[in-house]
Amino acid sequence: MQTTSLIFDFYGVLYPYSKEAKQVVSKLSRTYKIGAISSLSPAMVKRISRYYDIEHGFCSIGLGMSKREEGLYHYFCKEYDFIKEKTIFIDDNQVRLEAAKHAGLNTAWYTDSDLPKFHTSDYKIDNLKQIFEII
Repeated sequence: MQTTSLIFDFYGVLYPYSKEAKQVVSKLSRTYKIGAISSLSPAMVKRISRYYDIEHGFCSIGLGMSKREEGLYHYFCKEYDFIKEKTIFIDDNQVRLEAAKHAGLNTAWYTDSDLPKFHTSDYKIDNLKQIFEII
């Protein structure tokens, strides 16, 4: 698989704000299409998207879908022209990763847990710099 895009969860992955995360996203955005999905308020999604300079920040609340629903990832990829098979979704929640995986995305579990990789996740990372090792 050749990765062409990445989708981040905001809360728990990119929020609270982090200079390290901002540097990683900035470096990734030079080569990859970057998106983010959140169930935070639309105003908060705008604010976080601006901070990280993410063009495709998406608020799932307005759609009435949960990040636990496979359909949300189908919608996002179609709306923003992300190729599911070439996209990695990074999240800290295993249920949401499973939904994204069922939608056809590759997944990376972002956690500092010593637990083994979640069975449906393609990757496990404990810091965002490790993304460069999996893309």
